[in-house]
Amino acid sequence: MQLAGRPDDAEAWYVKAIKATQAEGDRANEALFLSNLAGLLSDGPGRLGDARSYAEEALVIKKTLDPAAAEIWKTYQILAEIAGKEGNLEAARGYRHEGRASYAVAPVGQETLRRDGDLIRAVVAAVVDPSQRPVLEEAIAGVPEGGRTRLVASLRRILDSERGEDALCEPLDGEDAVIVQAVLRGIADPESLKAIPSAGPAAENAQAADVALRLEKHLPLVRAVVAAINQPELRPQLDAILQQMEQHGWSNLVASIRRILNGEGSADALVGGLDEEDTLIISVILAALEKPDALHDLLDPSPSAQPGA
Repeated sequence: MQLAGRPDDAEAWYVKAIKATQAEGDRANEALFLSNLAGLLSDGPGRLGDARSYAEEALVIKKTLDPAAAEIWKTYQILAEIAGKEGNLEAARGYRHEGRASYAVAPVGQETLRRDGDLIRAVVAAVVDPSQRPVLEEAIAGVPEGGRTRLVASLRRILDSERGEDALCEPLDGEDAVIVQAVLRGIADPESLKAIPSAGPAAENAQAADVALRLEKHLPLVRAVVAAINQPELRPQLDAILQQMEQHGWSNLVASIRRILNGEGSADALVGGLDEEDTLIISVILAALEKPDALHDLLDPSPSAQPGA
């Protein structure tokens, strides 16, 4: 996440933090700050060259670290955005390709395979036996409700015989691209499907527990947003919370929350550009607004609970 405030203030903070991590030999945080500074400058006028230099420096460091811990795909994404703004579309495509590849082999990508293994196998089966497509179409008809309309569109293109990985994955985020890549591998080599673990009850329970743990610290914020939408007189209290969050670097998340407060409800649009944690928060807010009863117990705290960031 990037620091809020005036861009020059944020840049100065990052430069100071980078120098401090260099002095301490903390390569992981040095790469993180370099990457974040690149993302910050890429949005400013006339700073694309500087942004690219910082991102390239971050990438060099991240390649020496554990790719999963360093989340190297995020730096590839920043470089892709910079290249796109510079008009170098070929380089942008290359960076996005590298980002998808690094995401796919990381634990987060492997978890996607486990969770969506049944969907992957079903799509491959429908390609091999087109008579199964109507059943598959019925199953994926509800997927867009989870904000994955682009994934469904790419899967349908595969069912219609398209096989170009880059073209199919270009509009997708890392998670959905992992699914498309696995489907294409399964079509080319059905044996590869055996490497996808099944989502058994124990694994599903572990995943649910992990999501609940990650979400717990954000529940006061979710409650405050839902309350402000249902009771507009609470909006000033929420605005104070959001301003505080912006000062601590949650500007992208705050921007999406404000769009929800202004009536926007498209999950695809709201989570674009957000990291996994922020996407979880937005998804829960939207779910709470769409189906209040489903999250009643989760969002109905004891009287002592107070909303906060």
